[in-house]
Amino acid sequence: MLLPLLLALLTGTPVPAAAPALSAPAATLSAPAPVVATLDDEADRKEEWKKKKEEAGEDAEKLWDLYLWCDAYGMKNEGRKTLLALVRVDENHKEARELLGHVYYDGQWFKSQKAADRYKEKEEKRRAEEEGLVKYKDEWVKKEDLPYLKKGFV
Repeated sequence: MLLPLLLALLTGTPVPAAAPALSAPAATLSAPAPVVATLDDEADRKEEWKKKKEEAGEDAEKLWDLYLWCDAYGMKNEGRKTLLALVRVDENHKEARELLGHVYYDGQWFKSQKAADRYKEKEEKRRAEEEGLVKYKDEWVKKEDLPYLKKGFV
């Protein structure tokens, strides 16, 4: 039944009238099953991370690559541990510091904006006191100007 149709198609001759029309069987299309990480996959990845971390040792470039690998697999805890190891090796690794939420100010890194702000405040006070300034209404002023400021003369 199919042979005459195939011969007609291959040779370019007209299809015989007696040949039945082809109908394709109804195909059911379904979306591929979603890829879900199993517990075994996660355990395997954690073991692989441990192995890669040991291999990276104190090589900043390898640790950075390991962090990128962790990030690609959504391994947040391992990624953070890798970043911490990286900044112990290379304390000025900007990308790692920023991903950890650290803030760079006055030539040094702080673990948070709050820590940087505390440092700024202490440093401002130290510098002002070195210059003989006193605090008046949230400003540092010369000590000799204080009586005039209190009377509103400035």
